[in-house]
Amino acid sequence: MPIYLVAAMQSLLYLASVPVCVTFCVSGEGGLKAGAGAGTFNACRALKRARRAMMEDGPRAKKPRVPVKALLRLFTRLRFERISVKGRLGLSDAAATALACGGLTALGSALRARSGSVEVDVAPAFDGPRLELRGMVRARIGQIIVAAAKAQFS
Repeated sequence: MPIYLVAAMQSLLYLASVPVCVTFCVSGEGGLKAGAGAGTFNACRALKRARRAMMEDGPRAKKPRVPVKALLRLFTRLRFERISVKGRLGLSDAAATALACGGLTALGSALRARSGSVEVDVAPAFDGPRLELRGMVRARIGQIIVAAAKAQFS
């Protein structure tokens, strides 16, 4: 019996250290389109899923309501390994474009100073209104489980 317990504990420890990558894509050209994908170990597959979800046109299923308070509680307790957002932003006014991109870059710098694992790179697009963003959030399954338990019991 103890050998099975050791094997089960090893399996749980391995599972807890598996990295999970959640990616998203947002495009504002020709109407707002968005997609998201998730995968383990490799962010490339998750990004492909997000792009494929963004390009799909068709009837969408009714989206479930998300408990925002519970998600905020979870995110305040969760430690992310890496957060990365890259893209281009353009508004109809060049000055507003510069201010928006500067503000987003400053926000990214402030977050990087706090956690060290945040990368925000938003380039201005002065040629007209445009929104192209893609990003990735990476965390370990064990950290997600512990954060969810702390959020549930506090």
